[in-house]
Amino acid sequence: WRPFPPPPPPPPDSSQKLALLAACIVAIDPTSIRYSSVLLAEPLANLLLTFGFISLIALKQAGARRTVMAWGLLAGGFIILSALTRPAAYLLWIPMAVWIAFARQRWRALAVVSLVALAFSGMMLWKQHNATYLRNSSFTTIGTFNLLYYRAASVFHQATQQDINTVYVTLAGRVEAKLGDNAPNITRDRRWHHRASPAQMESMMTAVALDVFREYPLYYLLTIPVGLYRTLLEIWTFPMWFSIGWNAVFLLTAAYGLWQFIRQRRWVDGLFLLLPCAYFLAGTLLVQTSGIDTRARVMVTPLLAVMAAHGAVYWLNRRRAASAPR
Repeated sequence: WRPFPPPPPPPPDSSQKLALLAACIVAIDPTSIRYSSVLLAEPLANLLLTFGFISLIALKQAGARRTVMAWGLLAGGFIILSALTRPAAYLLWIPMAVWIAFARQRWRALAVVSLVALAFSGMMLWKQHNATYLRNSSFTTIGTFNLLYYRAASVFHQATQQDINTVYVTLAGRVEAKLGDNAPNITRDRRWHHRASPAQMESMMTAVALDVFREYPLYYLLTIPVGLYRTLLEIWTFPMWFSIGWNAVFLLTAAYGLWQFIRQRRWVDGLFLLLPCAYFLAGTLLVQTSGIDTRARVMVTPLLAVMAAHGAVYWLNRRRAASAPR
């Protein structure tokens, strides 16, 4: 028994055309070009994550038990390899495990366990590595650094209107004071000493950030739209009018495509596209609303492109049908 009837089969070759259109959107997307043409971690992390998404689709469609296990291990392996390249994806296996449990009927438990196995093991091994060599069992300390010197710094700057360099000095001084070091000559560059921090310093950085949020809760909320603007609309090195225009059209078309998945009751497809986007957006807004641009969403640009392609094709088909002679 199914609560909703299955959607009608797509027209011939429509999936191939949609895939080509989505690939074309990714290829001409300015953010994808910007962060694939520079020597940073993004290109490799994005490629590995794309392999992970492809493996997840194959895991959903796999039939035999051995095939389910193989695709699950591959999907989890690609996700953790992407996270080891750029740590943003290190907990992505959690929402995707929920998705695969919802998406599969046969061999559901095996699919979830095989997906989680390598991803969780890789995460724990890297945490053990950090505990041994850095005296900190966190997967990465960059999240805490961003939480204090981007998220909290933005809130403090907006609330007090102090110069941002003064804000850096103030926040670094608070961290040092909590550690018992009242050094008088703290400069703005002191914050860089906190980037790869031991566990005690990381705890103090988190405590200082939370203190700022408690002091200025209204500004904490008011900076969220700034983060949304930077994450979804702004592209560094591109003219403002062009980046806002392109991304506005791109995102609106993607939202329209997602809405069509919902209208057609294609819940599994819609969740597959939506969950990673929600994961990366929420993770970014939690720790960073300044010092970031659409680099924060480049890892899910292929998924947004699939939504946009679906929305664009659906809209064009409706226009053709409306203008056809009766």
